[in-house]
Amino acid sequence: MFAECLEMAEEEPELTYSDHCGSYLVDGERVEVLIYKLESDAGWVLEVVNGNGTSTVWDQPFISDGMAWREFAKTVEDEGIRAFWDEEDPRGRLQ
Repeated sequence: MFAECLEMAEEEPELTYSDHCGSYLVDGERVEVLIYKLESDAGWVLEVVNGNGTSTVWDQPFISDGMAWREFAKTVEDEGIRAFWDEEDPRGRLQ
C-alpha cells in the first residue's frame, strides 16, 4: 500500500496549455506568457516570466484561458510591460 501511495505522489500532474502561451515582445521587452491548468481542475493559471526569469503568477485562477489572456493584455495596457520587472533585481535586465 505504501509503495502505491509513493508512486502516486511521484507522478507529474497532467497540464493542459492554452494556445495563448508564447513568447511576446512588447516595447522591446520579451516575456513568456504561460496559461495552463491541471487536467483535473477547471481554473486556468496565468504566469508571466520576464527576461530575468522572474515569474509573476496570479493568485486566483481564471474561468477560461481567454479571460487569463485578456488579464495579461489589460495589465500591459494599464501598467506597461515593466509591471513584470522588479527594478531592484540585482541581476539587472537581460537582453
